[in-house]
Formats: sequence, C-alpha cells, structure tokens
Amino acid sequence: MATISDEPGSKHIVHLYDSFQHDGPNGTHEVVVTNVVGPTLEALQGVVYVMYWDDPRYYAYPFPLPAIKGLVSQLLEALSFLKRCGIIYGGMLKF
Repeated sequence: MATISDEPGSKHIVHLYDSFQHDGPNGTHEVVVTNVVGPTLEALQGVVYVMYWDDPRYYAYPFPLPAIKGLVSQLLEALSFLKRCGIIYGGMLKF
C-alpha cells in the first residue's frame, strides 16, 4: 500500500507530524512538529553563488538559470501533489 510520502512531489511539502500546546513563562503557545526542512532561499542563494561564481553569464541574477529550473521543477511537483490530494484546485479563471 502506498503512503503519502511515496507520492511524487510530497518530498517538497512540509509534513505535519504532531501539534501540542506549551505553557511557558510568556503564555501558551501552539507548537507544531514537522520534518526537517532545508535552507531558506536567502541561504541557498549564497551556496548557488559559490557554485556559479566563475560564470559571467550569471553575475546579474540572484539565481543562475540552472538553479531556477530546479526550484521551479520542485515547486511544480509540490503543487501537482497538493492538487492530487484535493488541497488546491487549479480551475480556469475568467477575467
């Protein structure tokens, strides 16, 4: 039997494993337990810059084209997964 984590695109979605309330000195807070997530785009930008620092084609851009293609591909896989789960709907918009 396949699980959600086996679905293509699910690896690009933060999974909620648990939630609970914590009573601390500053009040009650909702705590969520998720899988470990990767770096922020800002942190990733520094890593990608080092990877492509010697290629003048990418000097003027925050992310080089190969990195953008990878990011967009992962985003589309994640959106496709959410649509298959019925979480989002990609209907036609009329303007």
